[in-house]
Amino acid sequence: MPHTRLPRFLLACLTATLLGSGAATAQGLPPTVEADRQLQLASGEMEKEDKGGKADWPKAAAALKAAEATGVPMPANFDYHYGRALQATGQHAAALERLERYLRVHGTKGKYYSQALQIYTSAQAGKAAADEAARQRAAVAAAWVNVKTTWWSVDELEDGCERAESRIERYAPSARNLDCSCKTGFIEHPAWRDHQEIRCTVTWQGNLLQEKRETFHGERKYRTHSGSGSTLEGMRSRQE
Repeated sequence: MPHTRLPRFLLACLTATLLGSGAATAQGLPPTVEADRQLQLASGEMEKEDKGGKADWPKAAAALKAAEATGVPMPANFDYHYGRALQATGQHAAALERLERYLRVHGTKGKYYSQALQIYTSAQAGKAAADEAARQRAAVAAAWVNVKTTWWSVDELEDGCERAESRIERYAPSARNLDCSCKTGFIEHPAWRDHQEIRCTVTWQGNLLQEKRETFHGERKYRTHSGSGSTLEGMRSRQE
């Protein structure tokens, strides 16, 4: 029996259809099915919590986000469940937005009305605490100032930078980014003509809020004692 050949045009169309079908499969599940899959993942995590276990809330929140991203209409109570997951992951502002939407749409007759109110109150408190923490961090960040300190010591000329930085850190525990350079020489004052000194310049940053100070400007003198006697030292700081 002779072979029947497919017309070249039909063969090309069949090839294109098969290739197109393969491409569609490679793109993943249809949106409706993918939405169901993601909702099922989220539901499984939340059921763990409802049964006394421990839910993976970041996983649940991510699944709900992915479900919504498919563009498929979400279930009636979706905003409640998403708000619950967002609150559990510390996303208080986003949780409030979802819960407000749920309560506006469903009102007092919503299936999860009482639960939504409780989570909403917790989200409000969490957002207030987070806002206050952010405000405090901003205030601390704004309170860093640049300081330049000149430290000196008479006759005891060793380990200048180490001693200067140690003195600054005791004076201002918040001190950071210290940068030091030192030089030695004879004292020019007639009363100290036979004495040498080491003089170090240290630039650093200090935090006025953490130190509860208005300024780091000032001058101090110290006399330190050791087995070999006493040493006179001092430092002068100015805020830049």
